[in-house]
Amino acid sequence: LRVWNTDQCLVHYPSVGTLICEVLGRFDQIFRVTGEEDAGKFAAGQLASPRGQCLMKKRGELAMAPCSKAPKNGALSQPVWERVDATEPLERTLYRQAQEESPHLFA
Repeated sequence: LRVWNTDQCLVHYPSVGTLICEVLGRFDQIFRVTGEEDAGKFAAGQLASPRGQCLMKKRGELAMAPCSKAPKNGALSQPVWERVDATEPLERTLYRQAQEESPHLFA
């Protein structure tokens, strides 16, 4: 998750903060928005890490905590986060293009 108009990305390990974005996608820089594919497991609209923890507000600070569970009655929860105008950063596009054009450089 990139911080708009900067080279900073949100990180979740060892604590929540920002660092310079890595074009390869560092494990601690990977987040996804939970949605319909998580029905029955997690509530929709949470920022989840690959470890199954979500970005939450705790005591006025951002922190990682277990994701909220989906409502048991099958009702949809109100999303907290949503994707708006998602785009791939130019750096990642150029990196992917270089991989396709010169795979021997990445072996």
